[in-house]
Amino acid sequence: MRDIQSPSGTMTVNLAKHTLADPLENYSLMLHEMAHNVVRSNDHLCHQFYESVTELGAKLALLALEEPDVVRSQR
Repeated sequence: MRDIQSPSGTMTVNLAKHTLADPLENYSLMLHEMAHNVVRSNDHLCHQFYESVTELGAKLALLALEEPDVVRSQR
C-alpha cells in the first residue's frame, strides 16, 4: 500500500499486483484511482467514473503534448 498526498487529502493505493517499473501501468493505475477520487465512490460501473477516466486521460495527453519532458522523465 502506498499513500499519495493531494490537496484534497490522502489516497491509499494497493500496489500488491502492480509493477512500478512499467510507465503504462503507472499511468493507467493513476488515472483509475484519480477517477475514484473524483466520483468519491468505488463503483466501477458509475457513468461519472468512466467520464472521469476519459477526461483525466485527455488532460494527461494534453500535458504530454505541452510538457513532453514531464512524461518523458517517467520512462
